[in-house]
Amino acid sequence: MAFQSTMSRLAAVAFVLLSLGFLVQASPIAAPAPGSEVATIEERTYKNCYGDSCYGGLDIVSILLQLQAAIEIKLGLLDGCLSGGDYAAIILDIEGLLYAAIGAIQGIKLGLLGLLTGKLLVIAKIWFAICISIATHCGKWTGHVEFDVFIGLIARIDIALKLCLYAIINLGGLFGGLLGICIGL
Repeated sequence: MAFQSTMSRLAAVAFVLLSLGFLVQASPIAAPAPGSEVATIEERTYKNCYGDSCYGGLDIVSILLQLQAAIEIKLGLLDGCLSGGDYAAIILDIEGLLYAAIGAIQGIKLGLLGLLTGKLLVIAKIWFAICISIATHCGKWTGHVEFDVFIGLIARIDIALKLCLYAIINLGGLFGGLLGICIGL
């Protein structure tokens, strides 16, 4: 009976929010101080690096643009192996680039404001350009003698692409569903 009027409901919600705010302010856990120094190369963790490509400390769009450029170079080398060459090493390099980008993407802390900046469609466009480029270049191998071995290696790239997409979709934590909807467009 106490919460029948709109004003009493509003006051109860305001009281709960105020109480939660006081609890957060009284928390004994200190907030981390922002670092003012740039990490040197020796201090970096190398989980986001593969070869000469490092993806640490960047936003998602620049990570994907770097990944796209690096993969395009590797796909050009893969086309050169159509007449003969070591295509397995190139495919494993592409897989390594994807896993390095996955580590960098998972390291990004993105809140609701980061999701609402309008970059979602740019991210989706770059992601699909990467996928279409890989599929187009791999389609050139149809009918070659070692096609079965090639497909086995491409399955590894497929898994890495799916894990990268999963990392992109889960960027926003609870708000990852919003990004999942935009990528699904």
